[in-house]
Amino acid sequence: MSESRDILITTAHGMFGSAILRALDGRAGVRVRAMVHSRRDDDVDTDSITYVTADLDDPTELPAVCEGVTDVFLATPMDGRIAAREIALIDAVQSTSPDARILAISGAVDHQGDALSTQHQQALDHLKASGLRWSLLSPNSVMETSLLPYAGTIEDDAVFGMSGEGRIGLVALADVAAVGADVLCRDDTDGQEFVCTGPAAVTMGQVCEAFSEVLDRTIHYYDLPEAELAKLLLEHGGYSDAQALDTEVLCHFRAWARGGADVVTDTVEQVIGRPAQDVRSWIEENRAAFDAKPGVKGRMLAWLMHLQYGKYETRR
Repeated sequence: MSESRDILITTAHGMFGSAILRALDGRAGVRVRAMVHSRRDDDVDTDSITYVTADLDDPTELPAVCEGVTDVFLATPMDGRIAAREIALIDAVQSTSPDARILAISGAVDHQGDALSTQHQQALDHLKASGLRWSLLSPNSVMETSLLPYAGTIEDDAVFGMSGEGRIGLVALADVAAVGADVLCRDDTDGQEFVCTGPAAVTMGQVCEAFSEVLDRTIHYYDLPEAELAKLLLEHGGYSDAQALDTEVLCHFRAWARGGADVVTDTVEQVIGRPAQDVRSWIEENRAAFDAKPGVKGRMLAWLMHLQYGKYETRR
């Protein structure tokens, strides 16, 4: 590690950015610029963290926050402007801090050229052609985004999906952040990709078995046809936009179903010296989010859901 680092974290309020910020906080010789769209009341500057405001959708604001950095953690919101934002940030680093290294979030899941992977590839191609030093942090599907959203339906003893028997190397966010923070503090990672996964690839049916064991009640997994799941999420899942639903949810389920997330590596253990967390221990650690048991109304709802979707239940 060099004597000192000045690390820029984009989207420091985002899932990956905030986790890496926590993992870097207090490291000797490290100062962090935490880039946010607008400051919150709890964004407090410290000896090692300074919050800076900039809009990734306004390229004119980016050079000022990039000037003089030694390293950049690059992540952007997951929507239709991923490539445009990442390319603008790369250009700003190139023009102000040409010796800096960018650690970019990529992804271990094979999306086979869908809209999401096309955007990531455009940005990655631009990064590799920029002349900047670079490394990639490529997590498999993260448990916080893949499982926490089920808290509401697990309260009614149900999980809905469309991944079939596809296996997923689900990884804990804390493990990804620990690897990312370590890489940002090293000088020997240029051109390397760090694929972070859990210790095993599991089906959603097996995930529900783990939920059932930890919560001590049966959690049913209903594997729906895509049209049926999309209809359910548009009507009851808070998604009003079919395109957003596809980008944020359905494209990931499709990749899972065709085996695009079954990769398993030992990267976490190799980099940080301990095994990656498995699904069951992650559920136990986050049990409070899932522990609400259905009351009378919930039991009735669970019964009605089973009547409607029971033919899609995956049994083991």
